[in-house]
Amino acid sequence: MKNIIRIITLSLYFCSSFAFACSCGHITLEEKVNLSENIFIVEINRIETIIEADDENLPSGKRHAYFKVLETLKGSPSGIEFIVSAEKPICCMCHSKVTNNTKYLVFNTSGDKIFLNTCSLTQRVHDQNEQSETIRALLMPSQPSEVFTGVYVSNSQLFLNDDGTKTKLLQLATEGYYTPMIRVSFGGIRLPSCKLMVTNLHDELALTE
Repeated sequence: MKNIIRIITLSLYFCSSFAFACSCGHITLEEKVNLSENIFIVEINRIETIIEADDENLPSGKRHAYFKVLETLKGSPSGIEFIVSAEKPICCMCHSKVTNNTKYLVFNTSGDKIFLNTCSLTQRVHDQNEQSETIRALLMPSQPSEVFTGVYVSNSQLFLNDDGTKTKLLQLATEGYYTPMIRVSFGGIRLPSCKLMVTNLHDELALTE
């Protein structure tokens, strides 16, 4: 019984420690674009396990995920061969596991290695057209920005503008992210797809039912 309690205690300790260590500071997409020398979209086509995970000692192993480049948005992916990720993420560590036949939006600041974890700039792609359109808009010089005010419906990403129009918002990060409805004021850019990309949030107020 004592051993079981000790194991549980240690597990909670490691989880809480690593969760604390992996707290990620918020960074906007615009900041990611400005910080990165190379930005491109890839599809994973081969994964190689370099180091096996060790559950007993809590290392999560290492994988190299090789890819084909689908689209280059900034700089060049030349010299970058693979994404480094966990072979088997354990408990509350920062590591993420890359999967085959999936797309990733890669942000590379320097060097030739890309590391994937919960705090990394690189992220999985769910809508390639939307991601590339948004980044290309950010890369355009002197892109005009407007101020919008209205209600944001978080579960659908729908923005109900005070002028009566409705549209989808991209890249909105609010303190009340999980609040169903939020009154917001923000600076944004109209994309060719008619969606709005948020560049900076001015004000927010969670609405109660």
